[in-house]
Amino acid sequence: MFKKASLLGLALGAVLVLSGASPAQANDWNRGCNARINHERRELNYAIRRFGYHSWQARQERHELNRVIASCRYR
Repeated sequence: MFKKASLLGLALGAVLVLSGASPAQANDWNRGCNARINHERRELNYAIRRFGYHSWQARQERHELNRVIASCRYR
């Protein structure tokens, strides 16, 4: 009886350990993507305030923001 309980406990522990690792990695990846997107949005807002909405600097920052968003979608 003790052998079965021990084996069951070991199997349950392995399932809990292995199932807990995946969401942590996904959250770290998502946090990194969100940080990069937020940074590019701040850069775009700065360029708009400093140079104007239709300036080439703002267009460049829009391009960079779209590139980061696209790269996060593909990962």
